[in-house]
Amino acid sequence: MRHELSHQKGDLDKSIAHFTEAILLPFQRDRDVVNDFFQLASLLSSRFWVYKQPEDVKSSLKYFRFLRINFHPFDAFDILHYQLTSRLIRALAHNLKLGFGDVTQDMEEIAALSHELLTSDTSGSSRGELKKAIAAFTLAVTSTLARDDSTQQPSERVQVLREATTIMPDEEHDISLVLVRCHTTRFQRTLAINEYEEAIAIADKIVNAYCPGDDLTPTHVQEIAIDLIAELVSFRINSSTDPVYLGDAIHRIRNLLRISSSDRRRATLTFLLSALEQQRTSYFGIATSSMTVPFDISNLSDSILSDRSRALLQVGKKPDGDPQSLLVRSIGDLRSLLASIYNDQITDIEAAVECGRALLPPPDHQFSHMPTVFFADILFEAYQRTKKLDYLNDAITVYRDHIRNGSGYKKTHFMAVYGLVCALIWRFKSYPRRQDDIDEAMQFYAILADHEYVEVFNRLYFSCSWAHRSRLHAHPSTPTAYEKAMSLLQGTLVFSPTLQTQHFRLADLPGGPEGLPSRLPSDYASYLIKMGQYKRAIETLERGRALLWSEMRGLRTSTDQIRAVNPALSDEFTAINRQLESHMDLSLSLTNPNGAQTSSFSSKTYLLPSSPTPSDFRDRANRLKDQLLRVRKEKGPGSEDYSLTLGSVLADLYELVGRPVIERLRQLQVPDKSRVWLCPTSAFCSLPLHAMGPIPSDDGDGSYFMDLYITSYTPTLSALIESRKPGSQSDASDKPSLLVVAQPETLPGTLAEIDVLKAVGSLVTTLVSEKATLTTVRSRLRDHRFVHFACHGLLETGKPFDASFQLHGDNLTLLEIVRSYLPAAEFAFLSACHTAELTDESIADEGLHLAAAMQFCGFRSVVGTMWAMADTGRRRPFQTFLQVDFLGQGRAERNAPLRKSAVKKLRKKRGITLERWVNFVHYGA
Repeated sequence: MRHELSHQKGDLDKSIAHFTEAILLPFQRDRDVVNDFFQLASLLSSRFWVYKQPEDVKSSLKYFRFLRINFHPFDAFDILHYQLTSRLIRALAHNLKLGFGDVTQDMEEIAALSHELLTSDTSGSSRGELKKAIAAFTLAVTSTLARDDSTQQPSERVQVLREATTIMPDEEHDISLVLVRCHTTRFQRTLAINEYEEAIAIADKIVNAYCPGDDLTPTHVQEIAIDLIAELVSFRINSSTDPVYLGDAIHRIRNLLRISSSDRRRATLTFLLSALEQQRTSYFGIATSSMTVPFDISNLSDSILSDRSRALLQVGKKPDGDPQSLLVRSIGDLRSLLASIYNDQITDIEAAVECGRALLPPPDHQFSHMPTVFFADILFEAYQRTKKLDYLNDAITVYRDHIRNGSGYKKTHFMAVYGLVCALIWRFKSYPRRQDDIDEAMQFYAILADHEYVEVFNRLYFSCSWAHRSRLHAHPSTPTAYEKAMSLLQGTLVFSPTLQTQHFRLADLPGGPEGLPSRLPSDYASYLIKMGQYKRAIETLERGRALLWSEMRGLRTSTDQIRAVNPALSDEFTAINRQLESHMDLSLSLTNPNGAQTSSFSSKTYLLPSSPTPSDFRDRANRLKDQLLRVRKEKGPGSEDYSLTLGSVLADLYELVGRPVIERLRQLQVPDKSRVWLCPTSAFCSLPLHAMGPIPSDDGDGSYFMDLYITSYTPTLSALIESRKPGSQSDASDKPSLLVVAQPETLPGTLAEIDVLKAVGSLVTTLVSEKATLTTVRSRLRDHRFVHFACHGLLETGKPFDASFQLHGDNLTLLEIVRSYLPAAEFAFLSACHTAELTDESIADEGLHLAAAMQFCGFRSVVGTMWAMADTGRRRPFQTFLQVDFLGQGRAERNAPLRKSAVKKLRKKRGITLERWVNFVHYGA
C-alpha cells in the first residue's frame, strides 16, 4: 500500500485521513506510530507535487523535522535514513521556493543534510534518493540567491556543490551551473575577482566539454553556460573601466559566437561584442574586429523592448517569476518603457509612469534598488514631456535614494549621479532658483569627474561641464573644477598608447557651449585673468599647450614600438598606465638651468592686452583664419586673389589684435625695436601676426608690426626658455659648420642656393640628390650647428606627425626630427614649403609643424614658411642670413634681426608680392 498509492485526489485524501486516525489511536505501538507519521509526511509531500497546495509542504516539513529530531536513529522503526533525509531536504527546498521560512537558517540546514547524504553510502536504491535530494538542494540555492540577506554565499553551500560534482559525475554539469550562479552572485555583490575567476573557469569547462568541435549544436546546459559567461563579462566591464578586462572579454565573446546557437542568443552576443569593441576603440584607438555578422541587429533590442513595453502598458501588471528572473525582467521592461517614451511610441505619460512603478521589484528584493535608476529616468522624461514639477521632484528623490542605498554595480550608480545632476540643474533653471539645488549639482559633478565607472575622456567632459556651470553661477567650486579638468586633459594622453591616438583624442575633444574641452586652457586662463591671477593664467596656457611635444620628447613612453612586437603586452602596459591615473598629480612648472622654479626668462613676460577683448573676438579671429585658408586652397598662394585677401586679413588683424597690443606695449614703456615673441593659440596659429598692418603713420609710408618690433614666434614658453639657454661653448675662432640638404631634381631653383652656400667657406657639408638619404641626414645633423634644407616640405591631412622633408628614398618626418637630440644645434633655415604651417585637421594649440619640431629637437633658432613658396627668387631672403659676420661668429639671438633685415630688403625688390615676404617667419631665440 505504501508504495502503490494512487495519485487520485480521493485516494490521497482517504490515505491521509487513515494514517492521521491511526496515529491518534493510543493502543498502537511506537514503531507503528513513527512509520505512520513518516507515511503521512510523505503523502503530504506527494499531494503538494500534484496540487501545489502550500499548506501540504508546510505540514510535511513539520512532520519530517519532528521525526528526525525525536526518533533518531531510525533503524528500530523500519525507516531508511537516506529516505527521511532526502525527503526532508526536498520539503525544505520547496518551502523556500514558495517564499516561506528563514532563508539563511533553512539553507544551512539543507547544506548540512546534503553533505550528510553525499558522505554516506550512496550505492543501490539510495542513489535515486541522492539525486532527488541534490536536485532539490540546487533548486533551493538558485531560488534563494536574490533573497539571501547574507553578504556572502556561505562556504558550506559551495562546498556541497563541489562535492556533488565529484560524487555524481553524470549530473556534474547541471550542478556546476548552480555553482557558477553562486559565484556570479557573490561577484556581483562583492566585486571579488576570485569569485569571477572561479565562475568563469567552471563555465568554460562546461562549454568546452559539450563542444569539442565547432560544428556541434550546443546543449541546453551549454546554452545556459554561454549566457552566464556573457553575464559575467558584462558585469565586470560595467563595474570597472579597467581596460585589462576588455581583451579577455572580447576574446571570450568571439569564441562563444563560433558555437552554433539560436539567432536570438547570437544577436545578444554580437551586440555585446560590438559594444566591447567600441569601448576598446575608445581606450586604445584601435578597431580590430574580424567577426562577420550574418544578419542586421542594429535595431533588434529596441524593437523587442518596444513591443514588450506596449504589452506591459496594456496589461498593467508586474511579471511573475522567481526573484532572479523578476529582477532581469524588471530591468528589461523598465528600459523598454523608457525607450518607448523616448521614441514617442507611448504618449500617455501618466499611464507609463504608473506602469513603471508597478514594474519595480519588491522592496525586500536583494537588488531592488538596481532597476530604480531606470524608473527615475522615466520620471525625468515624464517631466520633460509634461513640465509637471511633481515628476521632476519624484525623479530627484528616486535618484538620491538609489545613490544612498549604494551598490557594487557602478554603472547604475553613475547613471543615478548623472541623472541627479541633470535634474537638479533643470529644477534650478526652470523654477524659482534655489541655491541648494546648484550646490548639490556641483557636489555631484565632482563625483562624476572622479567616477570609477567613467573612462578618463568622459570624465574630462564632465569636469569641463562642471567648470562651465560653476563659473556661470559664480560658484566657489570653479577653481577646483578647472584644475580637475586640466589634470584630466593631460591625463587623456597617459591612457592613449600611440601618438596618433593621442592626437586623435585631443583633436576629437567636443566643444560647444557647455563641454569646452577643446578650448579649456584659454577659458581657464580667462577666468584667472578676471580674478587678477595673471601669473597663473600664463602658466595655465602653457600647461594646455604642446602636450604632444612633451610626449614625443620622451617624457612618457609611447607604446608604438611595443605594439608592433606584442599587441597584448602593449594593451596590458596601457592598462597599467590607466590604473596609475588616480595616483598622479599632473602639473607643469617652468625651470631655469639650475632647476629653480621660475615663470619667466631674462626678458619680461607680459600678458596682452590688459583690457577685455570684444565679445566677438573669437568669432572674428576664426572668420579671418577661415577666409585666408579658403582662398589659399581655392586660388593658390601665388594668385592675385590670395594677395588681396591676405592684405585685407592683415588689416583686420591689426584692428583686432595689433592696435591694442601696440598700445599696451607703449603703456608699459617697451621701446620700439624690442624683441617680441608671439605665442599664438587657436585660430591665431594660422594667421601671420608678425605682419599685422599696415599701421597708419604721419609720413604716409605703410609699416607693419614687424617694422616696430623684432618679432619671433614660439610654440610654448618652455620651448622659448630652452632656446635662450647658453649654447655650446665652441672656440670663437672656429667657423660654425653648415649642413646643406637639397633635392635639385624636384626643385631646380635650389641649385642657385647651393652655389651661394658653398661660397661661404670650407665648413659646408652638402648632401645633394641621392646622397641625401634619411639615414645620412639623421647622422650628419648631429655634427653641424647650422642646417639648410632646400627641398619639398610635405603635409598629410589629419597626420601631423607625417609632415616631412622630401629626401632621396624615405622622408624625414616631424616625429623623427623631434625625437632627435641635437645639443650643439644653433640655426635651421627651412627653404621649403609649409614648414611653419599646420596640417589640416591637426590641433592648433599643439603647433605641430616642421619649424617647431626643429626647435624642439635642439635648434635654438629656426626660419620657416607659413605656406607654399614660389621657386623663383627663393635665394633672396636666405642670402642675407649668410653674410660673413653671421656664419663667422653666428649666434642664434641674431637670427631674428637678420630675418627682419632680409625681409625688408626683399620687400624693396620690384615685383615682390605681399605673400612672398609675409610667408617667412622666425621661431626661437
